[in-house]
Amino acid sequence: MRRPAGYVTPVFCALCGAVFVAAGVAIVIAGNDLPGDLGGGGIAAALGVLTLAGAWLLLPGNPNGKPERRPVEVDGGSVRALVFPFVRGRFVAAAVCMVTLLAGSVAYVAVGVAGGMWGVAAMGVAGALLFGLPARTTVRRLRRAHYLALTPGLLCVEAPANRMNVPWTDVETIRLLDIDGQPFIGVTLRAGVDGPPRGRRVRRLNRVFGAHLFVEVRMLACPPDVLLDELDEHMRAARR
Repeated sequence: MRRPAGYVTPVFCALCGAVFVAAGVAIVIAGNDLPGDLGGGGIAAALGVLTLAGAWLLLPGNPNGKPERRPVEVDGGSVRALVFPFVRGRFVAAAVCMVTLLAGSVAYVAVGVAGGMWGVAAMGVAGALLFGLPARTTVRRLRRAHYLALTPGLLCVEAPANRMNVPWTDVETIRLLDIDGQPFIGVTLRAGVDGPPRGRRVRRLNRVFGAHLFVEVRMLACPPDVLLDELDEHMRAARR
């Protein structure tokens, strides 16, 4: 099992992003208010913002975080649970990426229309159509918390792709998986139990690994070993 990516790549990306932002700002300040100067500086700054957000997404999970014992909403009622939160900063970084791409596309439309450059405007329209829905989706994800909650009777999942409450008696296995060089926690349900909603990637992973729920380790705000131990303990306790 390979370990999650370290800090070398995200730090390098962050430095590159900072250089792009600084260069973009310098071009705009030193320019002559010409469309080429403004456009070039704006593109460089936007690339810098995207690179900085990407660096945040590449960071490994928090190795020092701890789960929380607090109430969660389950089927309209409040239940005390052991909660493993996801790293909220990753959702913020993803939203920044998509919103920046959408804003850049809109800027292309404005510049193209103002300058009579219809090819540039068409590229902006295509970008707005491409990034509009992802931007809306990533921003909406910021409105609610994402976590795994463990109660004596249920495994509760509040994740971007999966929202479900599964009785521990319906869980078949819990194991650590290596997917494209990154560690994931895979939860397999008993035969005959309906799994969570699946996207294309989850269906492909299900065919390969047989699991129904996949949690990327670096999305967790705590060490994966702690979550694995608690998952195993709760599952065993429910079967006694």
